[in-house]
Amino acid sequence: MKAALIGLTALALTATTASAAQYKHDRREHFRATSVSAYEHVLIRRSVAQLAWVKRQAWADGRITFLERYKIRQAELRHARLVKRAYRY
Repeated sequence: MKAALIGLTALALTATTASAAQYKHDRREHFRATSVSAYEHVLIRRSVAQLAWVKRQAWADGRITFLERYKIRQAELRHARLVKRAYRY
């Protein structure tokens, strides 16, 4: 009897806390694009090519310096921002 009472109390507490959690609503949830436009597709392809070129230049001599790592990181961030902006809505 004691175990059943403790079990029911635990169940009631978890159900109460789960239902009290707030729903995080994304205001853009219903407006996300399913695909990108042709212009954005071209921009993304150019960005991918530019990122690959930066990586090829960095690995050309077999080692990557601090400046080359910085250039790769900046190209990756630029590409990520472009993709995020393309899928923004």
